[in-house]
Amino acid sequence: MADATAVHPLFAAPARSRRRRGLALALAAHGLLVAGLLKLAPPAERLVAPAGTSVTWLRLLLEPAATPPRDAAPSPKARPAARPAPTLQAPAATALPAAEAVAPTPRPAEPAPLQLTLPRGPAARVERPPALDDPRANTQHLSLEARIAKTLEKDWTEELLPDGSRRYRRGFECIIVKDSQATVLDPFNQASRMAPKLAGRC
Repeated sequence: MADATAVHPLFAAPARSRRRRGLALALAAHGLLVAGLLKLAPPAERLVAPAGTSVTWLRLLLEPAATPPRDAAPSPKARPAARPAPTLQAPAATALPAAEAVAPTPRPAEPAPLQLTLPRGPAARVERPPALDDPRANTQHLSLEARIAKTLEKDWTEELLPDGSRRYRRGFECIIVKDSQATVLDPFNQASRMAPKLAGRC
């Protein structure tokens, strides 16, 4: 039985090497842990409490100054004669001039009462719209026959406007003819008189 349970030496060597490796790893881990704790701990210099500084007070003893000798009490003859105290005389009462009668200040006039109501005059006045005074808007409406006759009208009517332009009407058609800008700028030039006119609708 002892021979059956005995371990062959070839298999015993790897087991020992594994144990050694495990122990080495455990020791290395413990060494790293101790090194880390030492780094985290404060240094020994900080743990040592600083020595208390002692303060020494030195008192300087000064020699007392020599006091001058006291003279003897002066004789009564040496004392100066006391001067009599001057007497104060009250000034003579002077008659004050009578205060002038002050005129009473006039009472300020009371301000006018504040009016918060709006005046009705300007609000009631309503300006007349200028369109009602325009003759073009107030012309009498044409009847149907008058509109047909105006449409069929073939003759042009010419009107001279104040600005020098001309207005031509035929039925419901309206054309305004104006002079060209060259004619307006140089009216005495004969060449500009033959320039075309400017035409547009009314």
